[in-house]
Amino acid sequence: MVVGMYSTFFIGVLYFQHVLGFDPVVTGLAFLPQTLMVAVMSSGLTARVMRRLGPKTTALGGLAVVAVGLALLVKCGPDTDYFPQVFAAVLLIGSGAATAFTPLLTIALAAVPAKDAGIGSGIVNVSQQVSAVLSVAILGAVSTGHTASLLASGSSAVDALDSGYRLAFVVALISVLGAIVLGSFLLRRAGPLPGRSPGPDDSFETGSETMIAEVM
Repeated sequence: MVVGMYSTFFIGVLYFQHVLGFDPVVTGLAFLPQTLMVAVMSSGLTARVMRRLGPKTTALGGLAVVAVGLALLVKCGPDTDYFPQVFAAVLLIGSGAATAFTPLLTIALAAVPAKDAGIGSGIVNVSQQVSAVLSVAILGAVSTGHTASLLASGSSAVDALDSGYRLAFVVALISVLGAIVLGSFLLRRAGPLPGRSPGPDDSFETGSETMIAEVM
C-alpha cells in the first residue's frame, strides 16, 4: 500500500507536469482531493468503519480502493482530462490509503504490550518510511529505464514519458494487489492489546489517525 500511495506523490507529480502539462500550482491543486479524503477519513470515520467491519476487512477494503485508483492512473494518457478519470484516481487513492492505515496499525500493535505501544508505533512508522524510500527508488528506476529505452527507439518524449510513468503505476498496482492477496492469508483479527480493556480504545484509534494524517 505504501508503494501505491507514494507512487502518486512522486511519479504522479512528474506525470501530471511532464505528460498532462500541468504547471506546479495546478499539480498541487490536482492532489487536493487526495489530501481532503485523508483528512476526512482520519477525522474518526475510519475508526467507526473499523469498529463495524473489523480491522482486517477494513484494511483489505482500503487496499482494494487504492488498487482501483491506481488502475485508473494506468489507463490515463497524454490526452486524458483531469475530470473525471484523474480526479477519481487521486480521490480513491487518498480515501483507500487513509482507510487502510489505521486498521493495519491496529493489527501491527495488537500483540504489543500497552507499555511498549509507543515504541511499537514508532517501529511501524519507520517501516512505512523505509518502504516509501524504497518504493520511490524502485518506481523511479523502472520509469526511467523504460523511458530511456523508448527514447532510444525513436519514440517522442511525451510518449516515452507517458509509457514510463504508467509502467511505474502498473508496478505500484501489482504491489497493492499482492498486498491484498497476502493480507487475506496473513492478517489476523486484532484482539485487545495486552493491558487494555477489551472494548474499543478511542484514544488509541484517534492517536493512530492523527499520526497517519501527519505522515500522509
